[in-house]
Amino acid sequence: MELIYLIIILMLVAFVFKSFNGFIYLIVIFDILFRILTFIKNNINLGEMNLIISKYFSPSIPAIIHKYTSGDLATILMWILVAIYLIFLALIIKYLWDRK
Repeated sequence: MELIYLIIILMLVAFVFKSFNGFIYLIVIFDILFRILTFIKNNINLGEMNLIISKYFSPSIPAIIHKYTSGDLATILMWILVAIYLIFLALIIKYLWDRK
């Protein structure tokens, strides 16, 4: 199921944003969303909602990568994800720096 989410994310990026910055922002936004849902599932007892979150959402994008790949491919994809996070950090710093 998580693989379907990743495919949808990539399709959204290709058709909606059509820019590299949009791609970076979207990947990071979805990873943050997955992590927030995991935090809610682990720390707030919502009963049925916890089951839905567990069934349909992955804890994070790295968890999806490690679930569907292994070995060298997983390592390469994780380094790509780290590069995406670094680019996101640079974009945020540039935005804050230019705002002054």
